[in-house]
Amino acid sequence: MNPEQGSPQVSSSVAKAVSISRRPWWRRVRDTFAGLMGAGLVAGAAGVAAQSAPAHWMAYAQLASNQLHDWLSDAENESATRLYEWGQARLAGQAGTAAPESVVVRLWLDAKGRVERAEFTSLGDMQADADLRQVLTTQPLSEPPPSDMAQPMILQLTLDGGVE
Repeated sequence: MNPEQGSPQVSSSVAKAVSISRRPWWRRVRDTFAGLMGAGLVAGAAGVAAQSAPAHWMAYAQLASNQLHDWLSDAENESATRLYEWGQARLAGQAGTAAPESVVVRLWLDAKGRVERAEFTSLGDMQADADLRQVLTTQPLSEPPPSDMAQPMILQLTLDGGVE
């Protein structure tokens, strides 16, 4: 149970990106997803328990997680690069005294896999917020979401610093 959302989470590991010129600071993207609100339901509706989430929802969450990881690690993407540099500067300022920060992102997808809406708590920097939103919404996922999947899809992005 994630105390921030009050809804159950499902976590899984994400494969490391290959052939990247730098290590991504968003190295670990842990799938976390629950249906907080269905169409026409009010906020606070019961989430989908990990044990009851259909396998095809879990598979789609893993696909989304892997793609977001790749997008956040893309050295060719100006927004991703700025976000990486911001994260590196922030971690350097913490001098290793703090644990990696997690950012919970709520994504609403259309029938073609495009992010129609993205919500997350501010990173504390307007440019970093804009860059994260840009990375999340610029391109569609490679596959559409299952038609019966509850929305929003909730993903937990963990700021890791790229240090192994």
